[in-house]
Amino acid sequence: MIVSHGVIWVAVSQGLSRVRVIYVDRTLRPQVVGLGEPMVEFCANETGRLGRVEAFKRGWGGDTSNFAVAAARTGSRAAHMCRLGGDEFGRSFTELWAREGMDTSRVVVDPEGWTAIYIISLVEGGGHDFTYYRAGSAASRYNVGDLDEEYVASAEGLPHERHQPGG
Repeated sequence: MIVSHGVIWVAVSQGLSRVRVIYVDRTLRPQVVGLGEPMVEFCANETGRLGRVEAFKRGWGGDTSNFAVAAARTGSRAAHMCRLGGDEFGRSFTELWAREGMDTSRVVVDPEGWTAIYIISLVEGGGHDFTYYRAGSAASRYNVGDLDEEYVASAEGLPHERHQPGG
């Protein structure tokens, strides 16, 4: 049990590949619900072409996830809705969100899917380039059947992403 920002949360494990966090008091609606694709980030530790870089730092990315985490850190009741792969990277997101006290009860975990990643290369002169591996990811298969419209309607804010399917 976690007490965060005056809200009591309970972590419930379901199988080996899934951890979900749910509100104990369902009358408390989220203030912010992020709806979008979280992606694991790998940022090069040195400047140069990706094929020559030897080390990367792993982080968590995705605009809506970042926004929801920031909202939770300011004391807002935050949640995230998405489809994650049942892989280690998907689990790392649910663990991150649990540590931040976020509601992940509407996260769909696809045991056969994988979580998208992106890689940041550092360019001479201080710039950077992004390389994405997301087509076919679990999040690219999020569909209208995964969406809890009543839950979304109960939120005070809904940051979301708009991408081409599978892109």
